[in-house]
Amino acid sequence: MEKKTIILTIEIGDRELVPKTLLALELVKQGFRVYMGSFRAIHEIHKKINSCVFFHKSSYRSRIRKYKKNMGAVVAILDEELGPAIVPSRMKGLCEDRCKAINHEDYDYIFTLGEGYRKRISELPNVKGIKILPYGWPRIDLWRREFKGIYEQRLNSIKDFYGNYLLFISSFGITTKSAFEYQLSVCPESEVETVKRSYEAYKSYVSLLKRLAEHYDGKIIIRPHTSESIEDWKKIFHEFDNVEVLREGDVTPWLLGAFGVLTYRSTVAIQAALNDIPVVQYQINHVDEKNGAVYRVSNCAETFEDVLNYLGLKNGASTFREANVATVDELLKDEIASLAGCFSASKIAEELSLIPLIPQQEIKISLLMKRASKLWSRFKYFEYKLKKKLFPVHMSIRVSRFEKLPNGVNRNEISQYIKSISPIIGLEDKPIKCTQVMNDLVSVEIV
Repeated sequence: MEKKTIILTIEIGDRELVPKTLLALELVKQGFRVYMGSFRAIHEIHKKINSCVFFHKSSYRSRIRKYKKNMGAVVAILDEELGPAIVPSRMKGLCEDRCKAINHEDYDYIFTLGEGYRKRISELPNVKGIKILPYGWPRIDLWRREFKGIYEQRLNSIKDFYGNYLLFISSFGITTKSAFEYQLSVCPESEVETVKRSYEAYKSYVSLLKRLAEHYDGKIIIRPHTSESIEDWKKIFHEFDNVEVLREGDVTPWLLGAFGVLTYRSTVAIQAALNDIPVVQYQINHVDEKNGAVYRVSNCAETFEDVLNYLGLKNGASTFREANVATVDELLKDEIASLAGCFSASKIAEELSLIPLIPQQEIKISLLMKRASKLWSRFKYFEYKLKKKLFPVHMSIRVSRFEKLPNGVNRNEISQYIKSISPIIGLEDKPIKCTQVMNDLVSVEIV
């Protein structure tokens, strides 16, 4: 059967698979057949499509013109690097850097977190002619109370196993001096000071966490950012029996199970605040940073004693959250478009449904091509393991796709997300077909 086709690229599984599944379900409600896949898998099938929406997470410099021509692609992007963790003084420069390769010949839609980013991007001369819409993020849709239940089973198993724990969410992008020097060598001039601050903050937080681990008998769970080496974090804390370094699945159930969250400059601070979970950031000494959204909903501690007080580890109970919880939505309403009302995923799907696409037949992949794709993926995995063993320093600086997508893009995982999300958005009675088209490529549609 012919249907309108949309492609959703997946780069980081833990962060993207659940929100992209939500978006896929809103799109199938609009009559789309949705393909979710890794960059490589999508490139392998791009010649089998001649009309589609190509929905990507940022500008795609290497292949976008080819996809525009070969697939008849209408190109839409939603850049999650342009998020609420960015402080006001960095927004203009970061928008310029992230959008500098964008032009109206190759790109058609830019979806932003909110009105603030829409205004800043609209001021760039190279984006004239592109439709820029402040619809919010499907990822933040999932932070709303309507979706809390989809994490219940995983949340319960985490709490049963780990009990009461403090969660540290890392977002430095740096875990060694080599990584710091590499970041300095590749970042634009406008970001040099930010990289230096991140490295200094990384060292401060490591000292803080070690001190906390000595002071507090309970469990501390460290969750490294996907751009950081999990092995580096494990080496740093290998002597502490009450510290575990994990990067397993979506962060949400881990967040919901924590009695408190310690983080630095992370969007997760907003997610924690929206769920009434105490969130602390340590030694944020730059005035401009304190004006950022993630700091306005956090508790910025200057001393170790402040951290203990804010997390309730000194006097037995936290006493600071009540003042902020009721106003989190109000604090963020101008920056994030989808905290209430219509879901971001629904607004994006409705907008894309207006595009006049030529319906496409379902993609069929030959058995030979499926096997070849799987064999190539296995070869690349063994190559990655060998490089990791031979060049551990280099591999800790540049994270592999096998770490970003450890389980690939597979039907079983996405089917579970579909099962839990469908009833919340009114699809519980619809027959949804989820198919493993080939290695790291899944299709979703209503039949």
